[in-house]
Amino acid sequence: MLASESFLDSAQLRNSAIKKAAQLGYTPQSVRGSKAYANLTFTPSDVPSTITIDKHTQFTATANGTSYTYVTSAATTVTPVANVYTANNVELVQGVPLTYQYTVSTSNTDQKFILPNANTDTSQLAVVIQESSTNTNTSVYTLASDITTINSTSNVYFMYESSDYKFEVQFGDDNLGRKPSDGNIVKLTSVISDGNTTNGANSFSAVGTVGGYSDVTIATMNTAAGGSDRESVSSIKFSA
Repeated sequence: MLASESFLDSAQLRNSAIKKAAQLGYTPQSVRGSKAYANLTFTPSDVPSTITIDKHTQFTATANGTSYTYVTSAATTVTPVANVYTANNVELVQGVPLTYQYTVSTSNTDQKFILPNANTDTSQLAVVIQESSTNTNTSVYTLASDITTINSTSNVYFMYESSDYKFEVQFGDDNLGRKPSDGNIVKLTSVISDGNTTNGANSFSAVGTVGGYSDVTIATMNTAAGGSDRESVSSIKFSA
């Protein structure tokens, strides 16, 4: 059994497969929330110059008899056209938004930045580092995709699947990517998704106000699709 788990082709345990895949630079796909697209039309009582729909504005929809939470994947600014306020093709992603926060301690050589929920949709992950608890200046970090373009000042992060389906975010060492400093606050924001059971949702309702307004008409343009469970062991072995 030990010999079998030592090779990617013969490994049966997920932890063995992901460790061997990591040596080849392959990161398994996490759970993915389904996505839908909708047009949002506002009927405000006043006449604002613009309406801003915040990222992670929440909606609900039903799929297979169960209600699920959907959120906007990005902020949208609506400018009126002929006094009509419409946001077209707003992307709604299934999942509940959560933020995990860590304070960097350089004296702790074993510190890890873990996404502790096994159903985290890593495609929606946003990594932001705040200078400190008293300095609110922030820097946005992006997932490293090409190490030939990374230098010591690049704001990038690396991501790996660890144990129990959880993902770990790692940062550079000041040679290959910028290294966080002592006292920096690492904020990991993503959505916790329900996978392929959410496919097919097509009627959305706002949870509370949208952009500060409650009178919103939602017209679904594309039924929710693309939701999937985490990548299987056989798929990891093949893709790696």
